[in-house]
Amino acid sequence: MNRGNGFVPFFNLIISTMLEEKIKNLVNERCLQDDLKDCFLVDVQLSKSNRLTVFIDSDEGVSYAKCRQISRYLEAEIEENGWLPQKYTLDVSSPGAEKPMKILRQFHKHVGRELKIKLKDGQEITGDLLKIDGQTLEISSTKADNIEIDFNDVQQASIIIKFK
Repeated sequence: MNRGNGFVPFFNLIISTMLEEKIKNLVNERCLQDDLKDCFLVDVQLSKSNRLTVFIDSDEGVSYAKCRQISRYLEAEIEENGWLPQKYTLDVSSPGAEKPMKILRQFHKHVGRELKIKLKDGQEITGDLLKIDGQTLEISSTKADNIEIDFNDVQQASIIIKFK
């Protein structure tokens, strides 16, 4: 193969994307089981150095035990199927409060907290998350009346962390 034409990196990207999808499916399946049904997948990232990072969240809070359960499950599947070389790193963790929220389910446990939201049209809104109705977020605003935002219009949303 000619490495100068970009074929090999493109091929590796396809393989990486396929593996990420397999991992996503495994985590989603595992989170349907009774002992982890309050957990859900946020993101999967596979680096060129064979570091697989899986971010999960939970309606009740992510514990070390939950991360360990998912990690052991994934490790067994990866090794049984030979999806990664012998030397790889697997990290399963919560995305943390400083990371932007990616899926609607993450917002539910943050009702009452202050958020900074950037919309796809570039507009930025800061305010307390008052409630969620289906796909609609209701945000308090100091600039106007409460604002209703369709979740599909959100590009990025982060919790504003306050120290007392």
